[in-house]
Amino acid sequence: MSEKQLTELLSIDQMADAEKLAIGSGVSGLSLMEAAGRSVVREIRRRWTRRPVLIFVGPGNNGGDGFVVARILGELGWPIKVIDVLERGEWTGDAKVNAEKWCGKIETNYGNVISDNTLIIDAIFGAGLARDVDCGITRIFNDIRDLGLSVVAIDIPSGIDGNTGKIRGSALMADLTVTFFRKKIGQLLMPGREYCGETVVKSIGILDEVLSQIGTIKYENVPMIWKDHFPNPAPHMHKYNRGSVAVIGDSMMIGASLLASAAARRIGAGLVTIMFSDNNLKWCPSIEPGCMYKQIKNSNEIIDQFKEKRYTCALVGPGNGQTKNTKNNVISLLKNSITTVIDADALSVFHECPEELFENINGNIILTPHEGEFRRLFGDFENKVEASINASNLTKSIIVFKGYDTIIAEPKGRVVINSNASPYLATGGTGDVLSGLILGLIGQGMPMFEAACAAVWLAGGISMKIGPGLIAEDLIKNIPSELKQFV
Repeated sequence: MSEKQLTELLSIDQMADAEKLAIGSGVSGLSLMEAAGRSVVREIRRRWTRRPVLIFVGPGNNGGDGFVVARILGELGWPIKVIDVLERGEWTGDAKVNAEKWCGKIETNYGNVISDNTLIIDAIFGAGLARDVDCGITRIFNDIRDLGLSVVAIDIPSGIDGNTGKIRGSALMADLTVTFFRKKIGQLLMPGREYCGETVVKSIGILDEVLSQIGTIKYENVPMIWKDHFPNPAPHMHKYNRGSVAVIGDSMMIGASLLASAAARRIGAGLVTIMFSDNNLKWCPSIEPGCMYKQIKNSNEIIDQFKEKRYTCALVGPGNGQTKNTKNNVISLLKNSITTVIDADALSVFHECPEELFENINGNIILTPHEGEFRRLFGDFENKVEASINASNLTKSIIVFKGYDTIIAEPKGRVVINSNASPYLATGGTGDVLSGLILGLIGQGMPMFEAACAAVWLAGGISMKIGPGLIAEDLIKNIPSELKQFV
């Protein structure tokens, strides 16, 4: 499979449709289950030597996969115990066939059978869990956690919703998750992403062609999605045709504007101008001498600068303050159809009247809210992906819903989920850097959706390399080394 093919993310219903289409084309359900179980065994043997294995099986096809694993590992001489966690003793369909192929006992009490090096196989519920986990299974999860045992989840850790990544009552945290055909949406969304541990996708005989028949697909954010659009300067180019961008700042909290402008310059924007409404900023060039600075009195002067075609796009919000001036600047940019990235205070200033923001959007807009800003503008939500899609459709803009599992959504229907961020990004100024990266890329002519995806991925990639001790300035300093792979 190519990198492009492996970026697709499926909902639970879409995965079920893929399996049905495969079976309809002549692939048997038994062969799919056998392939799934064998792929789990291969991944186990790559990571662990022979040891006692305790396999918890549920009543559905996930349990059937577990029986395949039990049979094959048993044939290889691994000590196996199978536990029927629901104590039902009955399976149907392909799961029943594989349960009958298992020649060992099927126990209902795991009691004293766990040793310090026991490997746990979670084949209880799978991605299609439709109800909360009960107290009895929660006790099993707690015992495994307290013993610190290694866990391999088949398809997805039991208790994790495959569509939303949410915990259904309780969940078992895995060291390794082996999933099939394509990743599920819930494996990238938090907390599901954390509970999956290392996630490996294995082919089980479903052809890629079925993807065109199962509806709109979401994608994992990888360079293959956007690298063909990434701007690389040609030898004849100069600073004036690499994009001239404007950061609308404020004289009270200038650090955010300086971070955003530095990021825009590092990502390749030819000229970056910070616009302030105060002239008491003589020392700013000593911090960012490569930027230009312009005093503006009001939003009308900002628009005049764009009418003179001095700038290709704008960023408004970082460090602006939730003031009337900020609101006026945003509305003026929107009413004049200026390509704009709207972030931070430029979003929060509309929390009491979000319609005032929405009704003035006229295309070419990227909104970059974190969760608090998102809820203030769009209200509470249950499903982060669907909430992002709805917000994008409502505002007719690209939404970058920031977080450990950042989602990028556009009104045309494309949705990308990012999976390479470090938790150390949760520090002041990193959002300003991200907005500056987006600004710098669209200023160079990169399509807005691809620019947002690229900026999010780059920031995440740098954060993963730096790890502990990360501050916003580190993202900017490390942009050149991260860009070398694209030139």
